[in-house]
Amino acid sequence: MTLDLATHTVSLPKEDTACKKNIIDNYRAISINPVSSKMFEHCVLSRYSKYLETSLNQFGFKKESSCGHAIYLVRKVVEHYVSGSLMVNVCLLDCGKHSTK
Repeated sequence: MTLDLATHTVSLPKEDTACKKNIIDNYRAISINPVSSKMFEHCVLSRYSKYLETSLNQFGFKKESSCGHAIYLVRKVVEHYVSGSLMVNVCLLDCGKHSTK
């Protein structure tokens, strides 16, 4: 087992500079370390899980829930609107890791 210690850095635009997004000073960097973020998440959830609840529309990272549940729900919603002669537009994005080999 290997431990991933790499930090992922994301640039977020500052709120007051929405119209000048092409200037580097208008961004702030946020770094996320997978190990420390998982430890923090574990501590928060172990202490406050009885006060936290997720949406019924959330399927990822949830016990007794899978991609199959999400696909079923999308299919039922589309069938409902199509049966009423309404047009349905669906956009799907695959965010999985893909090998370039």
